[in-house]
Amino acid sequence: MIDQTQKLPQQPASKYKNAHLLSEGQPWWRHRWPWLLMLGPAVAVVACIITIVLAFQAYGDQAISDGAVRQGLKVSPATAVQHPGK
Repeated sequence: MIDQTQKLPQQPASKYKNAHLLSEGQPWWRHRWPWLLMLGPAVAVVACIITIVLAFQAYGDQAISDGAVRQGLKVSPATAVQHPGK
């Protein structure tokens, strides 16, 4: 017969029936939440790369045709450029 003085281990109280089984024995990549949290930054990185590629393809070799002068990375109007020594 079963001895009723021995008690079985009690499950922790939770609002979920099988809450103790939710994360035990599963690696992190088997859960949905890490992937959902990584999705936002991953989409932003991909969108940034696409934007940079499109910017260089469309405007990378665009000539200056407004009479401006390029000095290094700075583009200034031709009338505002002063040549030293003249």
